[in-house]
Amino acid sequence: MKRKLFTIFIISLILIFSTYCKKAVKGKEEILKMLPKESAGIIFVNIERISGTKFFRELTSTNREKIEKWGIDPEKDIHFVGIAISGKIMPGKKTAGLVVMNVDYKKELILSNLKKEGLDIAEEKYKNALIISGIDKKNKDLRMAFIGNNFLGIGNEELLKKAIDLKAGKGENILKNSQLMSLVKDLNQESFLWGASLIPRKDIKRMLEKNPQAKIFESIKAVSFFMDYNNTGYQGELNLHSDDEAKINQMADFLNGIKAMISMGKSQSPELQELLSGINISAEPTRVKVAVNLTEDLIMKLKKEAEKKK
Repeated sequence: MKRKLFTIFIISLILIFSTYCKKAVKGKEEILKMLPKESAGIIFVNIERISGTKFFRELTSTNREKIEKWGIDPEKDIHFVGIAISGKIMPGKKTAGLVVMNVDYKKELILSNLKKEGLDIAEEKYKNALIISGIDKKNKDLRMAFIGNNFLGIGNEELLKKAIDLKAGKGENILKNSQLMSLVKDLNQESFLWGASLIPRKDIKRMLEKNPQAKIFESIKAVSFFMDYNNTGYQGELNLHSDDEAKINQMADFLNGIKAMISMGKSQSPELQELLSGINISAEPTRVKVAVNLTEDLIMKLKKEAEKKK
């Protein structure tokens, strides 16, 4: 009898776990399929993976009431967030972003709260979605879209309609962007945060032309990154991609030099020294790799130090 109960228990656990995994994979894939192919960059956040951490709980605690008044529990209701960056990403350039969230929302409560905020919102039906304009008094182009039962979109009208079309299978999504996908294929996409962005050569040259020391960074053509968490802390990578191996070595040497100078400073706090010791900068054939390994205690200390300086 005990063996039979144990067997039933194990089978139940397997079924629950497999159902959860299917939902998680589906949510992630659906978001990626709603981001347009022509995006210059992507950021993906797995809220489910980080929501149990001390850092996330403290980060959301200060704004918890403001978030929950919209009928959303940040630790339970938000699952994944995908951000597509379009246009130019360099300073001084026009940029547009599309945010798609896999979230359990209450549409009527959100609409009611928008009206209570004194916003003159308007509703537009587009295919099987509802687009809301007037959600921001300063940014007249910003809109929100209820896409299906558990997806919210935020962006301009063009990008939101593109996301809705993509969900319906019309058009090409970001998974067809070979340049971006080649950057993210080697990243840990199971981490709570990952992303990549293309950087046009002429734009980075223009940004660095007033700083001769930084000219070695002109060869950067893209950046990619990820950050993950386990019981020991946070591990991640920032990659500066380039086709110029000589410049890659120079960039790594330059960054290691700055790190050494900061480390030798007499007035540096123990927290800063620990932060620096958790950063490793190396040159690889096609990139500068900045590896990060930080404990959660250190992250919390740095957060408190930053709050003191406000």
